[in-house]
Amino acid sequence: AVDTTYDIYRLGQLSGGKIPLRIEVLVNNQPAARFLATAIADDWREVPVLSRSIERGMMVSPADTHMASLNLFKQTDDILFNAEKLVGRRAKNRLSAGDVVRANEVDIPPLVKKCSPVVMTYSRGGVTASAKGQALEDGFEGGVLQVRNVKSQKLLKARVKSAEHVEVIAE
Repeated sequence: AVDTTYDIYRLGQLSGGKIPLRIEVLVNNQPAARFLATAIADDWREVPVLSRSIERGMMVSPADTHMASLNLFKQTDDILFNAEKLVGRRAKNRLSAGDVVRANEVDIPPLVKKCSPVVMTYSRGGVTASAKGQALEDGFEGGVLQVRNVKSQKLLKARVKSAEHVEVIAE
């Protein structure tokens, strides 16, 4: 009697529904063959999909998404799996209703937009002064951007505090 057994070893992680394997065939406990194979696995998960089309530059709101069960077998690994990571983001290009959204298709909009007016404050030694300024670049919360003092035309670096307020960094 011939006793045939198979040993199956996983070679890597699940990616796109595929699992790399090494299969060893043993006949009467002696190695007879060894080969590589790929197992295809359905990977169903709840992911956010768009309820409506979103035009380039528009923000994704909670009403724009719903959760749907999707087989990730043929999907890329950069899908946004969490609605919280999608809501509040800005579409880089037009996104179609019913589609999943990939991380590179959305970005975080700037809190301060280039050319927008801001109030600049400067504090030192218990004294605080403020002036009108203009953002010379987009700025994100807590980030540093260049601003121009509207009156003196002096260029300054400032930290973004809100959409209308920046704090000048002492140089």
